[in-house]
Amino acid sequence: MQPNQDCCQKTRSEFVCLRNLSARVGSDPLLVQASNGNTSIKLDGILWIKASGSWLAQAMQEEIFVPLKLAGLKESILNDSEITPHFALNDALRPSIETAMHAVLRHRVVIHVHSINAIAWAIRLDGPEQLKERLTGLHWQWISVRSVRIPLAREIESGRRCAETDVSHPWNTDWSSADSIAMPPKHFCVK
Repeated sequence: MQPNQDCCQKTRSEFVCLRNLSARVGSDPLLVQASNGNTSIKLDGILWIKASGSWLAQAMQEEIFVPLKLAGLKESILNDSEITPHFALNDALRPSIETAMHAVLRHRVVIHVHSINAIAWAIRLDGPEQLKERLTGLHWQWISVRSVRIPLAREIESGRRCAETDVSHPWNTDWSSADSIAMPPKHFCVK
């Protein structure tokens, strides 16, 4: 699904840019493996997010994005209620398990990858300290989480109040895995 013909040309153009960027990111095995990773964009009160189980690499060939009412998502997070498919404007696709995280991030566009490098830093005992040195000048945070969905969204929101975070490095202590979540600048369409 994609923005309909009634929406403005700018919205459709931005959505095509997201699909293009998603396909490029999803085609790099150092950034994304199989169906891992997500991209999203907030357009006109709708969060367009990669569907669960779909592959970013297929973003230009297949309909992989689910439109969700952003206000409803934020209300669910605030009320600590599960994000349900009834916010979806398309019944054919299921929203990503990490939809709540995308909803609370302040950026219009979110690129969330499971990069090999992020995983390597996450398993190092000195990972946070080493990244602190290497990411000097960027607004970033290391987040220890035990769950995705709403608990992760709340953890990100609490850290976000302390700084205008542009890069988050969630580290899941139960799964021994890491994510790298980077939000690009406003103009993300590169041709």
